[in-house]
Formats: sequence, structure tokens, C-alpha cells
Amino acid sequence: MTLELRERIRQHRKRLRSDCVPGVVLHDTAFRRLCHEDGLGNDNQARKRLYADARRRGISPAGKRYFGQLAEYPGDARALMSDTGDIKRLVQNRPGMICTGSVNAKGPEVPPDDAPYRVAPDIVEQETNRVIEDQGLKLTPRERTELRKATRKRISPSEDGP
Repeated sequence: MTLELRERIRQHRKRLRSDCVPGVVLHDTAFRRLCHEDGLGNDNQARKRLYADARRRGISPAGKRYFGQLAEYPGDARALMSDTGDIKRLVQNRPGMICTGSVNAKGPEVPPDDAPYRVAPDIVEQETNRVIEDQGLKLTPRERTELRKATRKRISPSEDGP
């Protein structure tokens, strides 16, 4: 591989990294053929940790490339892929994931959260403290709990929408 080609590949990879959206693979097959590497660059320590983790999970790292865009966390051994079929299977089993590029696949829809919205406890506490300070109240713990419940009910959105 010539120095000019390596430089073009390096610039292309840099562009891809800056354009990448989590959960979307932008690499194409021809580009992967040009880069005869495993996706980890020169980081031998990360490679050793990743390969050891893959072996512990029963994944053979031989002939596979690491796709950080598919990993749930940095160093996720499940992101070692040997071909586009592996990528497609992974994406189709991961809820809410979409992959576009040389592989077009979509994971199952994420079910909507049916639980009612609850205002965060720290916001309720801040609002309760503001009411106590504004009105200069001296409350027992039981009265404070009742005021906190009333405050949560007052600042929470209604069940049937805003």
C-alpha cells in the first residue's frame, strides 16, 4: 500500500469518525477491504483486553474487525464482526438500533414507556423548600411529607396531557 493511499484512507477514516452518529455504521465494504486491520489501530493493550474478553464470551476474534459504532460500551467484544451478515444479525437483535451504509438493517422498535411521568425528587424537594421559605413555615416531618406530596401533585403534568 503506497503512502498516498494510506494517507487518503487515514483522512477518510477521520472524516467518518467526525460524521458518525451513534448506532449508525458509515463504513462501506470497499473501504474495509482497503484497511487490513482489526479496527483498533495501534492500541495493542486495548486489542489484548478485547480479544481476552471475546475468548471469555466464547467469541473467536480470528479474522474479525472491531466496529466501535456497534459496541454498547468501549471494548465490547460483541462488536467484533467478520462480515456484513454478522452486522445485520447484531442490529436486528438490538432494540432501537438502525444501521445504514453497506449494511442496511433495523432493530426491533423500542416499546413506549407506559408509566406516567414523575417529576424528579430533587425538583420536588427544591420546590417544597421554596414554598417553606416563601411562607416562613415551621413544619413537623409529617407536615413536610404532606406538603411534598401536594407539591409533587401541583407541579406534575396532568395524566391526560399538558
